[in-house]
Amino acid sequence: MEINIENLTCAIAENFETGGRPVTLTYAPCNRPATQAEARENLVRFLDKINEYAESRNLPPLKYICFNVTEDCAADVYPRIITNFCDCEVLESLWGFGRIIMSPILEAEDLAQYVLCALKDFRGTKVPPLLTSENLTVSQPTTYATKIADLEKRVAALEEEFIKHMVTTACVAGGNDMGKVLVEIKRKLEENM
Repeated sequence: MEINIENLTCAIAENFETGGRPVTLTYAPCNRPATQAEARENLVRFLDKINEYAESRNLPPLKYICFNVTEDCAADVYPRIITNFCDCEVLESLWGFGRIIMSPILEAEDLAQYVLCALKDFRGTKVPPLLTSENLTVSQPTTYATKIADLEKRVAALEEEFIKHMVTTACVAGGNDMGKVLVEIKRKLEENM
């Protein structure tokens, strides 16, 4: 699946809502790939191993976005990943070519910022395509904006229901005077909405 800069933030928010980890894969000097094609092959095999590991242990499916993995990158540019898989020791044993550098778990907004900053450093003028897991969902920004608008409507409806409940409760429990006060509060809240 190809993700562009316009829908990158939406993709991260949808797929890493509980956060994710930035991971940099490094190579020991004796394991450096000769070509970018070999480096990409190593990465794809690594991701397959993680998927197999997760599946064999009934873990949630792996989700990832990889960058610095195109033919335009030099073979010595380390691949970077954001992923929902967070066990450093397992990742390092599955990688096998060098060390794994894991940053702390970041919230979706910070993950998007991390990727955008990393892509700024990309050599060249065009943004490279990103390698992503097949189970990544990507809505168009307009769809994501619609979801936010729907959530705002639901929150407003719940607030209104809560106010009605409070007025009813106050009228029953506290007599008419308390009910009049809450009705006035409700009226003022409605004016400000």
